[in-house]
Amino acid sequence: MMSLRKDIVILLIIDILYLIIMEVLLRSIPAPYPVFVKIGDFFVALAISFVASFIFYFIQVHMPKVKAKEDLYPIIALLFKRIMDAEKELLMNYVNVKQYEDLSEDNIKEGVNSRVTTTQDAPLFFVRLNRYADWVEYGSHQLAYINKNWTMIMHFNSYLDSRCMSIMARIQNNTLLDFFRIAKSIHDSVRINNLSDMLGAFIRLWGLIKEQEVYYNAVFAKYRR
Repeated sequence: MMSLRKDIVILLIIDILYLIIMEVLLRSIPAPYPVFVKIGDFFVALAISFVASFIFYFIQVHMPKVKAKEDLYPIIALLFKRIMDAEKELLMNYVNVKQYEDLSEDNIKEGVNSRVTTTQDAPLFFVRLNRYADWVEYGSHQLAYINKNWTMIMHFNSYLDSRCMSIMARIQNNTLLDFFRIAKSIHDSVRINNLSDMLGAFIRLWGLIKEQEVYYNAVFAKYRR
């Protein structure tokens, strides 16, 4: 019952209260005109129809959706966590922090400012090319992984609440990830050397990750397998 829409629950309570009041109290009061009896019977029929419709909705629609949610949410929780972990890895590696818990605005600022250019080596090693990726290539690699999991989650968007959908939209439109989308498209012809706006982008990503963590712990953590 707790997972039902509040407006439906409120209407059901009002409906049941009306039926109780009608049968216990109003039926015993003589009607001044026969038409009032017919009006009362009409609204009682409507109220009973609503209860019957609710029972049908609860059994045929709500319960299967709850069961589907219980089956799907462990998968959605895993995909959501994969996105968080990819974002954390990108952030920690770029600012050179080993533990996520050690992140602060100061060490993000220090780490970003230490990157003179995005052409520096990144942790991703290309075996076939026998070299490390630069930061545009590494960021693009993390972005592709994030996008893959984002797309998979959005297949289940009818099961996500408005807060989760807002977070998913912010992930897709994040400034830093947009940077890597653009950088990837021009990477072969233009080397990205201007990092003037990267600090703010990484701090905003950090804020988004923290919001994702709060939501994950409140909603998805109990579905973790």
